Amino acid sequence: MSRKWQVNKAWENEHLVGPLAPVRWVLRAFSSIPLAVVLLVFISIYCALASVPIGLIALLPTYLIYALTVLVAAVVPAALGVLLVRRLVPSEARAARFAVTVLSAIGLMVAGAGAWARWVWPALHYDPATGSGLLLFADFVETYKSVTLRRLPSMEMTETQFYAWWPMRLALILFVINMVVATVRRIEFNFKNIGVLSVHSGIVLIAVGSVFYQRFKQEGDTLLRAAPTPDMIGPPQRSFYDREDTVLYVAQHRDVLGRFQYQQRAIKVPRYNNYGLNAGLPDGELFSERRNPARPDAEREQSPQEIAATTDGGRTLDIRVPDARLGQDQQQFVDPDIKFRVVGYSPYAEAHSDWVHAEPLAVGPVNPMRTAELYAVIPGTNLPADRPVFEFPFFLGDPSQRVRTSEFVAVEFTREMSDQRWQDLASELPLGTQHGLVIEIPEQGFRTVVPVVEGQRLDLGSTGWTVTVKDLAEEPPFPIITKGYEGATSSLAIVRIQSPAGEDGVVPDPVERWVYHRFPEINQDLSEQPDPQTGRPMRGAPDPRIRIAYIDSTRLQVYLDERADESVRAIVRQPDGRVRVEDRVADGWLRDLVPNTEGATIDLKLGDRWAHAERVLRPLPTPTADRDISMMGTHTFAMLAVEVSVGPDSPGGPWSTIVWLPFTKYLDVEPDKVRAVDLPDGRTVRIAFGRLQRPLPGFSVSLVDFEMIAYDHRGAPRDYQSVVRVAPTVDPNDPAGDFKPYEHLIKLNAPLRAPFHWDPEALWVSNFVRRLGAGLNPNQFKLSQAGWDRQGWIQSQALVDQGVLPEPRVNFTILGVGNNPGIHVVAFGSILMGVGIPWAFYVKPWLVRREKRRLQEMVKSGQIVPPSKRTRQPQSPEVPA
Repeated sequence: MSRKWQVNKAWENEHLVGPLAPVRWVLRAFSSIPLAVVLLVFISIYCALASVPIGLIALLPTYLIYALTVLVAAVVPAALGVLLVRRLVPSEARAARFAVTVLSAIGLMVAGAGAWARWVWPALHYDPATGSGLLLFADFVETYKSVTLRRLPSMEMTETQFYAWWPMRLALILFVINMVVATVRRIEFNFKNIGVLSVHSGIVLIAVGSVFYQRFKQEGDTLLRAAPTPDMIGPPQRSFYDREDTVLYVAQHRDVLGRFQYQQRAIKVPRYNNYGLNAGLPDGELFSERRNPARPDAEREQSPQEIAATTDGGRTLDIRVPDARLGQDQQQFVDPDIKFRVVGYSPYAEAHSDWVHAEPLAVGPVNPMRTAELYAVIPGTNLPADRPVFEFPFFLGDPSQRVRTSEFVAVEFTREMSDQRWQDLASELPLGTQHGLVIEIPEQGFRTVVPVVEGQRLDLGSTGWTVTVKDLAEEPPFPIITKGYEGATSSLAIVRIQSPAGEDGVVPDPVERWVYHRFPEINQDLSEQPDPQTGRPMRGAPDPRIRIAYIDSTRLQVYLDERADESVRAIVRQPDGRVRVEDRVADGWLRDLVPNTEGATIDLKLGDRWAHAERVLRPLPTPTADRDISMMGTHTFAMLAVEVSVGPDSPGGPWSTIVWLPFTKYLDVEPDKVRAVDLPDGRTVRIAFGRLQRPLPGFSVSLVDFEMIAYDHRGAPRDYQSVVRVAPTVDPNDPAGDFKPYEHLIKLNAPLRAPFHWDPEALWVSNFVRRLGAGLNPNQFKLSQAGWDRQGWIQSQALVDQGVLPEPRVNFTILGVGNNPGIHVVAFGSILMGVGIPWAFYVKPWLVRREKRRLQEMVKSGQIVPPSKRTRQPQSPEVPA
């Protein structure tokens, strides 16, 4: 205990009394070493909780019980043996008594441990498969065996956010106060204490720098687009996307160029757990959750961890999205009566299209649901005879959902099919035929059914018409985009039709017709003459003078059609062209789809029926085994449910709807992830879920050039280099923007630091001082190479090889953006600790020894008299007054 500390305590005991006693208590508390120890232990435990799964922490009581049983099994026999030996061996033989005692204790401890391992441990050891053994909090341990505290539903923090949370800041601030007060009040400020003073100062600087770093740390990335041509500079980027903070982008009105102007509304959403997965789903049974007769009744048993990852556990969300706070000069992005609320979240999911059993609409088309079950009994296989092999669902109001195919069979289920198409599908074809055309010329009463192959030319008798089969495709070469048929597919016959000459003797230009097997109603003719405006072939409805239908017989085809009276008729066409027609499917069974004589049967049974089904889009959580762990907590594969509503005072009265939004990483390049919501009064609002865009302080960055450098000729990438132009912002009031524009080469290990940049034309002292200031400035950022357009580089490289382009290019590059506020304070504190520790352990003891020797020599020479040899002067007695 230093004399300085003794003097301070004596002064406090004398002066800080009465009403000032609390001041003394506080000073004593912050001067105590135990408080520093408690705070350091708390900080250590806090840091461990950031990375150690709580499931492992929950194992500690179980392991303590295991250790206690081992201790009891080993120590109790040894203790009893020691007592017995000491009783049996006489105390006079001390050496023998000691040796026997030690050896018996060791032997009995080993025997006790062996007995524990032989009989006790098998009973205590926990087997997760059977649940036998001892494991406290077993379900909790299994559920959270890889989940840290910060990822619990009540926390939902990233590692950076957890370290910047108020308990950590408070502990660091209290520790700083404790260190400063204890150092000032306990340690004497002299030369020999430079070491301990440096260590304490370093610790304080590290803690202060950490608090400053946590408070002002920002990190994210920005995407720089390339210019259309190599001789131009890309558009300037004045902001970057924050890595952690999220927003709801909302837009309603366009600018003068017709672009939607999005407004950011900050929202704090979860990161690791599911909430409100059923948000927006109407009441009714979901098709995906109904019992499928083709699956075993017993569903796959899920582990507690899998259940926690794929369900919401009854958790819901109700986060109100803040309204815009607008000044007099700010633009109104969205009408103020439109409100937004977050009601659901899934951290790792994909958009899943599902169907819900609903009541038929009073006005509008209905969408009946029907199922067909495929039963197969094949000798020599283990196919079950009591349940179907497959279940085919059909939604008859949606063309894309009324056809189901497998490797050997295709089933189409329609409602009130036209008699003309029914007659076409029932047409007989010669055996061995895989493709056929039904051709009619109504004006001449001509009709024929002919087998065809690619390249075949058909002269239609005396009609003057010719049809040439150009292609027979299993799928269209381009997706079907006809409204109402999006996502549908069908086999296709592409034919060239030449009509006869007209009355004037002029032969018309031939047309190309696309004939769909499944959807003849969307057949179309393409003219060989391009559209003068677009340059594309002109499309139009089929010429009514000639009708063509395509019969696909490449596989087993089953056609089911439900009449108005709900009876079902069927057509079964074999791959060899044979056809069978059933006018009515009796008892719901269509038997013997494939004729055979070997005892095998393949039957089709009509299954469940819904009067009406509505399509819903909902998140389907990804199983943990299929997740990329590095993407957890980043929202990359997240989905957010947002309620859009208007109040009773708005046009159309009170109204609301819920939309599930996928996460958009870069709003300006991912327009497909923006959702448009139509309000009943005709207004439309566009919303998206993404990251907060923060402005770059006083400067903008543009892409000038990019180069990928490979290890070998076109080998693995060795470096990515972006030449960027840094320019001040247009705002003259921004002091950070007062610098000359310059270009900088950014490499993987050579980032750009801005807005301050070492100016070779300025004085070294000026650059040095500004560099120190930039180290403390939260608005000083480092921009490093983080990503690039690999696909664009490969495609342009192929064009270079063809001689089309002079050099390969990219469409964009991605720069990581981040600041390091206070990092130099932490570094300086570390230097002080590095200097102070050797001083305290080596220099100070040497100084103390040297001082001791000097004092000893002075005592020997008589220069000083030690206190023990000094004579006390007699004190005169006090004379009473």
